[in-house]
Amino acid sequence: MSRLYRCLTRIYCTLQLSQIEHILKRPDSYIGSVETITQVMWTFDSDTKRMVNREVKYVPGFFKIVDEILVNAADNKVYLHCS
Repeated sequence: MSRLYRCLTRIYCTLQLSQIEHILKRPDSYIGSVETITQVMWTFDSDTKRMVNREVKYVPGFFKIVDEILVNAADNKVYLHCS
């Protein structure tokens, strides 16, 4: 066994994480970025009752979680309606 192989094996073994540790240390692997981004997008202006194109700050990971909740709710509604 080479010295490099033993060194890399030791490093890999000490870096293994439990599932919860992995999710907490690397959330972008599961939900996307957890950094706030600014992006121009269409939004509804309740004052003018029109769609406006403006800069919006949001966290893509949080957006993905909300999207997943809505998709699952819609799937359950369809499933319960069909059975």
